[in-house]
Amino acid sequence: MQACSSVGTTSTQSRHASPDRRPIREGHGHGLDADYTTLHKPDQDDRDRFQQHLANIVATSMGAAAAANLAVQIHHVDGHDIARVHVTPSGVPVEATVTYVKNGQHEKQTRFFIRILNGTEAIDGDEKQKYIDQRWPT
Repeated sequence: MQACSSVGTTSTQSRHASPDRRPIREGHGHGLDADYTTLHKPDQDDRDRFQQHLANIVATSMGAAAAANLAVQIHHVDGHDIARVHVTPSGVPVEATVTYVKNGQHEKQTRFFIRILNGTEAIDGDEKQKYIDQRWPT
């Protein structure tokens, strides 16, 4: 597992519009304001709450060992906080439990994802074993 990205939205928010419904342009941060509003608790730091929430999502989906590979930096850009998430490579294969919507029904599946160029693909069977043997030789 290795990735580095800037985030300003969680899975519960639209990826196509900002909280104030303006279109989100590729390559432009739109901030964590909506996340802070959703996660806010009096007398608690919104940045800390966001980072805890992100770690909980990863731990629930991929396990605590995977969540331990996260490093988050909050940057203030154009009047908004954005999160830069760095994920160090895992020493072991990591699967993710994800929710798919199929015929209007939510279905959880555990899948193994890999990066291929600038995309992400779920693989299984022989392809999964070939990838694991190549990536983590014994």
